[in-house]
Amino acid sequence: MKVFTLALALLLAATDHARSQNSTGTFDTLFIANFESDSPFEPTDLDLGQPTGNDFDWVNFDEDGHPQFCFEDTTTYGWFPAFDFTDPTQMSTNFAFTSCSFTENNFFPCAKKTRNWLIMPPVQVLGSIAKLEWKSATFYGPYWVDGYKVLVSTTDNFPPSFTDTVFVAAQMIRSIGTFNGSLDPNKYVYSPGYVHADKYTLPQYFLPEVDPAGADFFLGQFEPHSVDLSKYTGKRIYIAFLHDSECDDKLQIDDILVVDNHSVAAKEPSAVARFDMQPNPVTDYATIICALQKTADVQFSVRDVSGKTVWQSPTAEQPIGQHKITADLSQLPPGAYWCQLRTASGEVLARKFVKI
Repeated sequence: MKVFTLALALLLAATDHARSQNSTGTFDTLFIANFESDSPFEPTDLDLGQPTGNDFDWVNFDEDGHPQFCFEDTTTYGWFPAFDFTDPTQMSTNFAFTSCSFTENNFFPCAKKTRNWLIMPPVQVLGSIAKLEWKSATFYGPYWVDGYKVLVSTTDNFPPSFTDTVFVAAQMIRSIGTFNGSLDPNKYVYSPGYVHADKYTLPQYFLPEVDPAGADFFLGQFEPHSVDLSKYTGKRIYIAFLHDSECDDKLQIDDILVVDNHSVAAKEPSAVARFDMQPNPVTDYATIICALQKTADVQFSVRDVSGKTVWQSPTAEQPIGQHKITADLSQLPPGAYWCQLRTASGEVLARKFVKI
């Protein structure tokens, strides 16, 4: 069984030329988290806390503050780790981020709207083509379908800054007539947005619940989704999953992936064979290491979280081979920074580091 914990990786996956193969081709991986122990950017914990504006870790913010009753555990708030519920016959070994919208221990009244924020660490979009991929599953359906939103901020990770809505999943508002477990979408009223399994017309994304009295409900199976992030090229963004249903049940998010084409789209083969920075964290001086497989004009820079350049080397032609450059960072205040390599041909690589 995989362990649901991993220290948050400080290295941007794109700098290692990681590749993600999907339906539209090969891309550079900027961010990947499957909530297991074998991908970078996993959350170190799920402790609740409000965003500070420029967090570099996951933020689990329970804005509504209401106790949750989905697992008969009124101490649960916000998002929490749980085995996925897509296999009704046996305990799964797959973990997913889980949120509950049933905030009362009876059916009526049930008018407390859930607002649970799952905010990712920031992502620097470099390529002209970029996208976000993820999977989601709502526990019950078509009755009690949980809705949620995917939001983007280009400034900070305070909730009011997430002004771009890139995806909306619909919530079931009420049934029409007597509920009988029908899959007919005309038997339900939904909020605006996409209904899981395309209004339960895609059978691969739901299963009848095992119930001696009959299949009154259908268990959600993980359904893949994708949105275009290309308009954020050149920007540092935050992405948030907001569970904002009212009196439904459980929602799960898994297999988050952000990719772009910043090096795949290059017309020429990469000039850079290796790009590294040591030590990390850094106190005063850092050594930037660059290995070239062809002669190239190279410039190094250090940027703060706002994108401001705080240190920069002159552009210089470098021959094939390994090169080391010393950067005096002693005057920088403590915090998180990006070390960037840029070639004259437009190739850009970045390393995230911490100054202490």
